[in-house]
Amino acid sequence: MNVTCENHFCVYWSEDICTLGKISLDVLGACTDCIHVEVPKDLLARKRQELLSDLKEREARWEKETPDL
Repeated sequence: MNVTCENHFCVYWSEDICTLGKISLDVLGACTDCIHVEVPKDLLARKRQELLSDLKEREARWEKETPDL
């Protein structure tokens, strides 16, 4: 059985599917088998900045291409 998973920071996550054969949920429905991946703060900050810069560039292009909307 495939379980859909949206936690990209879990070691068992793979393309929106949990790779475990069996999981346990707590009373709130959260997975109790989740193991979070540690991302170094400097890498996370750098990637966030890169993404924000990319989004700003896309927004500027979109505004330039569709000025009347």
